[in-house]
Amino acid sequence: MAHVLVIGSGPSGLSAALTLQQAGVSVTVATTHHSSLQSANLTGDLYGVSAKDGEALYRQGVEQARQVGITMVDGEITGLTKSAHTFTAAGQQPIDASAVILATGKPHRYDLPNFAKHSHRLHLRAEEHAFVYRHQMVGVVGHGPYAFAQVNLLTRHARTVTLFTNGDDLLRFPPNLSINRYPIRLFDAPDSPRTLLFENGAKLNVDALFFADRTADAADLCAGVGLSCENGIPPCTAQGETPQKGLFVAGECAGLPFDLHELLYHGHKVGLATLQFLKNNTI
Repeated sequence: MAHVLVIGSGPSGLSAALTLQQAGVSVTVATTHHSSLQSANLTGDLYGVSAKDGEALYRQGVEQARQVGITMVDGEITGLTKSAHTFTAAGQQPIDASAVILATGKPHRYDLPNFAKHSHRLHLRAEEHAFVYRHQMVGVVGHGPYAFAQVNLLTRHARTVTLFTNGDDLLRFPPNLSINRYPIRLFDAPDSPRTLLFENGAKLNVDALFFADRTADAADLCAGVGLSCENGIPPCTAQGETPQKGLFVAGECAGLPFDLHELLYHGHKVGLATLQFLKNNTI
């Protein structure tokens, strides 16, 4: 039986998952339990909906998914790769799937840190730039799972990789990782290129910084399978199909505004498109 991974448990993601589950497809939903729905105000005009607020409706949706047999996996997906006919999502445990639906919500609008706003050596994704810095010294700014995943990718290319928490606490502490916890004041100043200046006056030379102080969104995950996005939105059809065979996007990460009716309908359409893909590509 084909297996589909849905990344995100908002209205579009669960709508797609329920559509596939009802068709007999094995579905796993990976979730961090963060959705735009949770902070939404319901208007009370949704047929059959008894929830009084977005948070309650979100919980109802997740419970419904569990009740019909959809596997819910808690934890952040930090990367996506593809080999032959199989996608592999990186998280607490790797998840393999024949098709993937990205339903990660609204794309991040990156407010790059003031300490490096104008540096051409500040990057967002190691998948796109790691090869440029082979055998060089690089740093990753962040303190969560996505930052650690970027560190692991960069260690395959760079001479040294340091994780800079910029004063934040680490969510976990991986072994054998070079970590600097000091707040950063400036990077790559005109009179001091490739130099990190810290609030305590210390200095450190690095050739590039990768900004990873966030959870992975659709554009971050698409980068792992070689799919470029424009303004954080993956290229896709009205049914959520992307140029990467077997990869679909649903809801806000496909560029839709937050409208509960539209998000639910789009998730259903993407579920049907994914089902058709599975039928046409039985392995």
